[in-house]
Amino acid sequence: MPRDGTVNKICEQFGCSFNWLKYGEGEMFQSTEGEGISSEIDPETFGDIQKWLNDQEKEKPGFNNWFKIEFRNRFPEFDKWEKKKEE
Repeated sequence: MPRDGTVNKICEQFGCSFNWLKYGEGEMFQSTEGEGISSEIDPETFGDIQKWLNDQEKEKPGFNNWFKIEFRNRFPEFDKWEKKKEE
């Protein structure tokens, strides 16, 4: 189990909740209203994620399919969003 100081640094970097990260309780992200923290992911980060996924697929064929399944398992609200978008 990481020390509280380490957990705090991760929370500060990514804006996530200490209780969620350490204990799995509460909301994942803290409210950023009025704090000046952008909740948007910049295009460069998306590009880096895409490059990483491509590299993983080259090293481990089938990785992208696994990732899609894991993503949907971790974020079931994505399926709901996707279905709503198609309507």
